[in-house]
Amino acid sequence: MRLKTRHAALALAIAASACGAIVPTTVFAKGSTPAVDIPYQQFTLPNGLRVIVHEDHKAPIVAVNIWYHVGSLNEPAGRSGFAHLFEHLMFNGSENHPGDYFPPFEQAGATGQNGTTNTDRTNYFENVPTTALDMALWMESDRMGHLLGAIDQGVLDEQRGVVQNEKRQNENQPYGQMWQVMTKTMYPKGHPYHHTVIGSMSDLNAASLNDVKDWFRTWYGPNNAVLVLAGDIDLATAKQKVARYFGDIPATPTMMAVKANPAPLKESGRTVLQDKVPQVRMMRAWNVAQVGTRDSDMLDLFAQVLGGSASSRLDRRLVYQDKLVDSVSVSNNASQLGGNFSVTAMVKQGVDPKKVEAVIDEELQKLLREGPTADELSRARTTFEAGFIRGIERIGGFGGKADALASCTIYTGNPGCFRDSIANVQAATAADVTKAGNAWLKKPSHVFVIEPGERKPLAEDPSVKPAPFVMPKVDPKYKTIASDVDRKAGVPKVDHYPTLSFPSMQRGKLDNGTTVILAERHEIPVVQMNYLFDGGYSSDFGGKLGTASFAMGMLREGAGGRDALTFKSDAEALGAELGSSAGIDGSAATLSALTSKLDASVGLFADMLRKPAFNPADIDRVKAMRIAGIRQEKARPNSAAMRVLPPLLYGEGHPYAMPLTGSGTEASVTTISRDDLDAYRRAWLRPENATLVVVGDTTMDKLLPVLNRHLGDWKGEGAAMKAKSVPQVALPTKPRVFLIDQPGAVQANIMAAELVPSTRDPGAVKLSMANDILGGVFSSRLNMNLREDKHWSYGAFTTAVDAQGQRPWLALAPVQIDKTAESIAETRREISDYTSGKKPATQDEVTKVVNNELRGQPGAYETAGAVLGTMTGIVRYGRPDNWIQVRNEQIANLTPAQAADAIKAINPDALTWVVVGDLKKIEAPVRALNLGEVTVVDANGKPVGDKK
Repeated sequence: MRLKTRHAALALAIAASACGAIVPTTVFAKGSTPAVDIPYQQFTLPNGLRVIVHEDHKAPIVAVNIWYHVGSLNEPAGRSGFAHLFEHLMFNGSENHPGDYFPPFEQAGATGQNGTTNTDRTNYFENVPTTALDMALWMESDRMGHLLGAIDQGVLDEQRGVVQNEKRQNENQPYGQMWQVMTKTMYPKGHPYHHTVIGSMSDLNAASLNDVKDWFRTWYGPNNAVLVLAGDIDLATAKQKVARYFGDIPATPTMMAVKANPAPLKESGRTVLQDKVPQVRMMRAWNVAQVGTRDSDMLDLFAQVLGGSASSRLDRRLVYQDKLVDSVSVSNNASQLGGNFSVTAMVKQGVDPKKVEAVIDEELQKLLREGPTADELSRARTTFEAGFIRGIERIGGFGGKADALASCTIYTGNPGCFRDSIANVQAATAADVTKAGNAWLKKPSHVFVIEPGERKPLAEDPSVKPAPFVMPKVDPKYKTIASDVDRKAGVPKVDHYPTLSFPSMQRGKLDNGTTVILAERHEIPVVQMNYLFDGGYSSDFGGKLGTASFAMGMLREGAGGRDALTFKSDAEALGAELGSSAGIDGSAATLSALTSKLDASVGLFADMLRKPAFNPADIDRVKAMRIAGIRQEKARPNSAAMRVLPPLLYGEGHPYAMPLTGSGTEASVTTISRDDLDAYRRAWLRPENATLVVVGDTTMDKLLPVLNRHLGDWKGEGAAMKAKSVPQVALPTKPRVFLIDQPGAVQANIMAAELVPSTRDPGAVKLSMANDILGGVFSSRLNMNLREDKHWSYGAFTTAVDAQGQRPWLALAPVQIDKTAESIAETRREISDYTSGKKPATQDEVTKVVNNELRGQPGAYETAGAVLGTMTGIVRYGRPDNWIQVRNEQIANLTPAQAADAIKAINPDALTWVVVGDLKKIEAPVRALNLGEVTVVDANGKPVGDKK
């Protein structure tokens, strides 16, 4: 419901990004990289509903994932956007559960709940406690079989407005017009992929109530769906429950399948657009093989070698050698009818894009002639296999195991098609990869260039009247079965819930003084670690802004005698993922390693920490990229506001008074030298007072010897630094408004902010829960107002940023440009009514957020990454090891009075408002609100003139 993907991803494409969870039998892939399977069983109801069951009993949760085989490719002329619009409509309740769809799931503690639409399918998914499975199946079956009576003109108008704001939000981003142009250019008129998934404004406006009801009757039946149940369930239970809730739903017409049609371009072409962007982005694209084909798997490997990693051929040539681009990537995205293979580059300022295009073509032709080397192919294989292993930790959610099974079933009819893709990748030879590349990438391609300039609105095709619709007949082979479910009795009650079993935290000590904290998780053969140091953005105060972030980023640019490319190649060969970053109050280095290669991976990790190269040529290259990144931050509405906000909140001379991104300024980054970076390393990357948090497939007895072998004799260099004190800041005495001009914007991005007490504050948990009522969950007051009631926004929310000192609390709402002032007024009203006690938290609201939080924890801590995050917070903010129990006790005992008291930390008369939008359209209405003094500032936060 919040994310719409353009392409389906199958097998490795899904798995490499994030598949779900399993307690698997470990097998061994080609070479020594361990791999895992997703075992499943299946059955089909007489009405045609196909059900896939995967057992994984490591947590008391079940992933419920239902895919309907309908997407934008099925939309007739004049009805673009219908599949996506209907995805939204199906979240608006059903005949037997009128109103919003989410409350029963929030009460049950569902996690990962959402829905998405792409060209080929629509899906809905959630993870629920095992005891809430009946509720989830009742809800899913009620909207499949009993929806139409709940859709009226008001519901249609509401969700149409939400979808149109989603469209505005996407197009309002820098480079946001490319996808609409690309879709129309890459596919001829009449091809099902010629229009975008979200559709045109005119077609959305033309949608009638009868149109959408006919659409539902045609596509959303059991015989056009796949239901996957993954997790704490068995086949017998699945058969009984699915038959009970879904068996009496009649089948819908059997629609003719659309044949695959990759539609290779007939001739090469070039399109140039202008936009309010800081640098040129270019993309070269081909139409290629569809999903589920061997050629598509080979093109995945070809893409990885050409530009899929930091050590790929295009990265080596364009980023490191010729220094013509700030970034380059290659992807192969496969869909039902065909795929898109694309090369995308962010061209450095001052560089002719055609020069970049020439190098891309030169490297492409060389790879097509010579094929990949044995080393390149081995690293590409390892990358995919390691990605699959990491991915199948999750049972549900985006890209989880349930997604992999459903995707395979929808696209190929075989739930285990991911096994074929893995086998294809493992068996692939250089000749196989080269052959597929030549078969598709010697065909015509199209180049899209977006360059800095004035953005012009894109003309949409006028809506056309579709041909008269004739409902096809239902195949008589489909039958219903009787059900004893009394729909009028309402949603099944959930009378008990599983409790969280958080892994125990074991403690050890390295010879270098570092504290090691381990939580064992043996579900997949992966070990994750997070080395926590002091420092962070706040240590830049009094020096050069951006130093902490720059220095931590440079750790990955070569170490231990390896240059940057060799270092990254070695990591890929191990299937290891290494990271390093800075936050407001500290910095961290991370490692995700395959258990079988833990020793070598820790050795590489130790070199990164102890022997970073800080090569001057690499510093210059990364510096240019970071400056380009700052310009991109200024071009994006949300990050532009995040850059100017902290100095406004904290005032000059405060260690937090810098862009919230931590990237610094163009002027400051320009002056950062190698000595500055090394000084940060010596001052803050010190083992003696650090903590290494580890979660994964190991034990303390196995872990400590490996860590000591590579890190035990590491000593800090020079004198250690002490963290700067964070002074208290007085709140403003009245509201202030700052406007940032974004000419041509179709949306305004509203941000209201105020400082609240530290994350360490004893009242932080209560404030977090009180905030959930205002804007922290989908059904919060602010989101239901601006999105569901007014449909002025695609989504509005509130949150607080973690920090050792006072921290920013934020309310954020991207809204349609002509409702800017009205949205600000509504946001202020919601905040004021809540904080003043005019509309205090009700018992129902408190119960909802408490239940959602506590009952959702078994699902929330399904992954090692989630456990690692909580353990990191325990270390950073001085919490006890039993913090989960301490926090849960506070949450369970929360009362409306406590919520009302906690939310008083926010004073509506001390808010600082930052609004990014087209000044010509927003300034006068915002000033007319008389909210407070209004100042127009530039992207650096400097006043541009006193406009009264």
